[in-house]
Amino acid sequence: MEENQRVCVTGSGGYIASWLVKFLLSRGYTVHGTVRDPCDGKNEHLKKLDYAAENLKLFKADLFDYEALSSAFSGPRLQSKLNSSSLGLLKFIKGGINSFLSEQLYLVDVRDVADALLLVYENQEAKGRYICNSHSLDNNGLMEKLKKMYPNHNFPESSAEEKGKEEVKEDRLRLSSEKLQSLGWKFRSLEETIDDSVVSFEVAGGYIASWLVKFLLSRGYTVHGTVRDPCDEKNEHLKKLDNAAKNLKLFKADLFDYEALSSAVFGCYGVFHVACPVPFEGVPLTEEELIKPALTGTKNVLEACSEAKVKKVVVVSSAAAVVYNPKWPKDVAKDEDCWSDTQYLRSLEGYWRYYDLAKTLMEREALEWSKNSLADVVTVCPSITIGPRLQYKLNSSSMGLLKFITGGMKTLLNDQVYLVDVRADALLLVYENQEAKGRYICNSHSLQSNALMEKLKNMYPNRNFPESFTEWKGKEEVKEERLRLSSEKLQNLGWKFRSLEETIDDSMVSFEVAGDLPKP
Repeated sequence: MEENQRVCVTGSGGYIASWLVKFLLSRGYTVHGTVRDPCDGKNEHLKKLDYAAENLKLFKADLFDYEALSSAFSGPRLQSKLNSSSLGLLKFIKGGINSFLSEQLYLVDVRDVADALLLVYENQEAKGRYICNSHSLDNNGLMEKLKKMYPNHNFPESSAEEKGKEEVKEDRLRLSSEKLQSLGWKFRSLEETIDDSVVSFEVAGGYIASWLVKFLLSRGYTVHGTVRDPCDEKNEHLKKLDNAAKNLKLFKADLFDYEALSSAVFGCYGVFHVACPVPFEGVPLTEEELIKPALTGTKNVLEACSEAKVKKVVVVSSAAAVVYNPKWPKDVAKDEDCWSDTQYLRSLEGYWRYYDLAKTLMEREALEWSKNSLADVVTVCPSITIGPRLQYKLNSSSMGLLKFITGGMKTLLNDQVYLVDVRADALLLVYENQEAKGRYICNSHSLQSNALMEKLKNMYPNRNFPESFTEWKGKEEVKEERLRLSSEKLQNLGWKFRSLEETIDDSMVSFEVAGDLPKP
C-alpha cells in the first residue's frame, strides 16, 4: 500500500461497511466515508474506531439508486442499528418465528467479507468477480447447530419443506469461493461467527450505572446503554472507558419512549434496569415527576424485555423500599421479606418520600411481572450509595457526603445512615449467579450521622464539619427499628464489601480530581 493512501467507502455507517472502515483504518488508510448525516448518533461507532480521529472523514451524501444485495451475512455488529441479516439470525435464536422453510442458506462472517474486500483491493492479481461464501447449509442444519450451542434458547418448533423447488435448491447448493480462496482468503468457523453475534446488554448511564458499564466492559460484555443524548458531553466518560470503543453502543432513549427502549433492548440476552428519576438538592421533584416516570419506565423496559425474549433482568431498587415499615418486629432485622409501607411513606415530610415511594412501587411491579415471564428477574436494593464517581456531574448521594466534608451545613439530624460503595459488584454477582432469585438488600455499613461525622473528623482532621447535631425528635421508635438491616442473603451468594474507610477515602480523591473539593 502506498503511504497514507486515500480510499472512499460509500454507506460507511452500515453493517459490512463499518467493518471495512475499521480494517482500512487499522492498515493505515485515510478513509472518506459517505453517510446520510455525519452528526447522527448511529454513526458514532465510526468515530470511536482506532485511528478514526486522524484518518477518517465523514461526508454527508445520499445514494438515490442504491440496490440492496440479497446475500445473508452474520457476525458481530459495529453499528447500533440492527441490519436485516442479523435480524434474521436473531429471529432464529430468540424464537421469533414458529416455523420456517427448510431452504438453503449461504452464510459468511461480516469480518471475513471486509477481509475479502481488502484482499481484492490490495492484490494486483484480483480480476473480475469473486464469490464470498464460507458456509452452505439448510435451515434445518443451522437450527440443529444453534440448539446444540444454546440449549436454553427458544427456537422455531418445526420446518416446512419448500415444495416444488427441490431441483433448484439442489442446484443452489453448489456455490464455490475457490477463486477467492486462491488469492489467500480465509474464513472463520460458523461457530465463532454465531457466538460473536449473540451477547449484548442494556443499561442506563448515571452514577451506579457508569460503574456497572465499566465492570461489564472489563469482563468482555457488549453493552447497550440508554442515555437521553449520546452526543451530550456528560456521557463522554462512558466513551473513554476501556473497551468502550469496541463494545459500548449508546442509544438515545428515555423512560417514556417505548420504541427507543425496545430498540436498545432488542438482541440483548440480559438487561440491567438502573434508570430512575432522582431528586437533587435545590430541584425537588413532585410526586407526579417521580412516580409516573419510574412506573411507566419500568413497565416499558419490562415490556421491551418480554418482546425481545430477554433471559435475565436485574432491576435496581433501593433500601428505601425496605426500611420504612413501622410494623416490622423490633427484635428482627429487616431482610428481603420487609417492604416499606406505602401509606407510611406518604405521611412523611419532604420530597424524598416520593422517590422512596417510586422505588417501592417499581420494584413490586418488576417482581409481579416476573411471575408471568420467562425471564429471571432479580431486584437489588442498595442503601445510600457513595464512592468515586465516573461521570462528571455530581449526584445526590455524593453531594450529601461532600456537604458533610466541606461543612456545607452547620447542623444535621442525628439519623440512621445506611451506606454502600457504588462499585457495582453486587449487580454483576446476581446477574452471573444462576442461583440468584428474588430481591437482595445491598447494604454494608449501618451507623448514625454523628458516628459518621466522628469517623470523618478522625480521617480528615483539617476539614471543617458541622458544628452540632439535632436529634430526630418524636421518631425514636422507628429509628431504632430501622437500625437493623440485613444483607445476609446477598453475602450468602459470595458478596463482599469494601471497608467504609476505603469508600470514603476513594470518594475524597474523586472529589479532589473533579475539582469539587480543594486540597487542605
